[in-house]
Formats: sequence, structure tokens, C-alpha cells
Amino acid sequence: MPRIDLHTHSNRSDGTFEPAEVVRLAAERALDVVALTDHDTTDGLAEALATGSVVGVEVVPGVEFSAEFDGNSVHVLCYWMDPQDPALQLELRRLREEIQMAKQKDPVCGMQIDESDATGTSEHHGKTYYFCSPACKQKF
Repeated sequence: MPRIDLHTHSNRSDGTFEPAEVVRLAAERALDVVALTDHDTTDGLAEALATGSVVGVEVVPGVEFSAEFDGNSVHVLCYWMDPQDPALQLELRRLREEIQMAKQKDPVCGMQIDESDATGTSEHHGKTYYFCSPACKQKF
């Protein structure tokens, strides 16, 4: 039976290792197939695919889209897409920009805030939130 991991991240999003290292580690652990599914980017796929052909691991091109449903953060995995597709790249850039803007807004009162002006931060599901006041942080 083949050994498969269809949900990995590199340091192109919130992982620790370079894409090539993710694939090499998969080979060391006797995986046959690995998907690189970084958050909102395909930047590491070419490196992962090239390494996979050298070490004998099939690399499935993937991406993990950040989304929101009913006010909750959800992630949607996508496989075998064309990483060069202009519409895909446009959407991924839009998502990254939207996430960056959200990081600069107090999630309670919606006030635009610069990191240096934040009175507090909170980590939630790998995302850092900045607060304009201790009262807003407490309400979060």
C-alpha cells in the first residue's frame, strides 16, 4: 500500500523547511506521494517537484486557500491545479493582501492599526491579531 501525505507546508507559508527539504524528509520517511499545500501560495511547487523527481517521491501540486464561512476561518485544499494559471495567481495574491490587511485591523472594533501602535496581540489558529486597546483585546 502506498504511503501518502496530502497536506504539508513549507516555509513559503507556515512550515519550517524549504520545499525541497519537505520532499527529502518525505523520502526519508518512506513516503511515496506528498502534496505541498502552502497557504495561499504556489511559490514552492517548482522546487518541490524538481526534488521529488530526484528522490523518487511523487509530488502533488497543491495549495491551501484561506477562506471564511459564517465568521469562521476555514481552509480549502486544492490539488492538481495549474500553478501558472493567471486567474489562480491573481486570487492567491488577493487572498494574501486581504490577510495582510486583516492583520492591520483590530478584530473587535475594526480600527486600522499599525503593529507598532498595537497595545496587545493574540495568536489564534496561526494568525496574529493586533488590538488598539486592552479593552478590545479582552473582548476578543
